[in-house]
Formats: sequence, C-alpha cells, structure tokens
Amino acid sequence: MKPTPCIRLRELTVQDAAAVFEITGDPEAAKYMRFDVHTSLEQARQLVEEYRLGGLAFAVLSPSGEFVGYLAMYASDEEPGCYGMSTMIAPRFWNQGYGTAMVAAAKEMAMDPDSPVRALTGHVVGDNLGSRRMLEKNGFTVAQKLTFEDLPSGLYVYRFENTQK
Repeated sequence: MKPTPCIRLRELTVQDAAAVFEITGDPEAAKYMRFDVHTSLEQARQLVEEYRLGGLAFAVLSPSGEFVGYLAMYASDEEPGCYGMSTMIAPRFWNQGYGTAMVAAAKEMAMDPDSPVRALTGHVVGDNLGSRRMLEKNGFTVAQKLTFEDLPSGLYVYRFENTQK
C-alpha cells in the first residue's frame, strides 16, 4: 500500500482560476462533476467564486507546491453543521492518494471542536469507483442511493458525522 501523500491547503482564490480550468476543462477529469466541461477560463473563475461564497474553499498543493486540485465545503441549508463536499484533482495526480488526503483533511475539520463543521456529505456517481473508495477509506458510509433514469449507476450520498459534537 502506498503512503498517503502530505498535502497543504490554502485559501482558494480567483488567482487559481487558470489552474482550476486546467482540470475543469479536461473532459476526463470533469466526467462525473455536476457541471459540463468548462470551455472558458471565465467558467472556472465563476466556479471558484461560487465555492468561495458558499463556505470553505481550499487549493490543495503537493509537497513541492504544485496545484493538485481543490477541496470545497459548503454549508447545508437544511442541517446546521452539515457541509457538502466537492473535490477535484488534476489527472496527473490520480491514483497517488491525493484524494484520500483531501478527504482526510476535510474530516479533520469536522473533528476539530472549534470548527463549524460536524458532518460531511459527498455525492458520488455510482460508476466513479475511485471517489467512492476515497470516501470509504476515510470512514464515510453510504447514507442513501438515489436513482435517476439518466444515471443508471445511481448517485450515492456518503456521510461522515462527528458524534462527539
């Protein structure tokens, strides 16, 4: 088993839009996302702004400082303390443990007694086995499976809750 890489988180800013666009503009990387493949830098900039306004948005950096991807957590309107999570990783960093490290960082925030986060959810298309595995490795469990006509593999809702808060 490969060791999980160390990552650094910093605030995601509009200056990261070009790095985000490298990922969101890649059809393979954006395959399972809630948005269509981005065709302009402006779309990536708008996504960064949306994540920044919605809650906690981080650029994820490799140990050498390379932009790996982003981690965004946004507060639920229905459940205080519950945050939805969105992660995206540049393909050159796939299958190296970065996704697992990103989710572990989000989980640490939920475990911090001073953090507003007490529960996390992630929505994953059933066919996206890599994302499902990274959540499961971090102790998330399937809370619900949603079915849609245009999504034969379903949409899995994963959840992690800090029961100590």
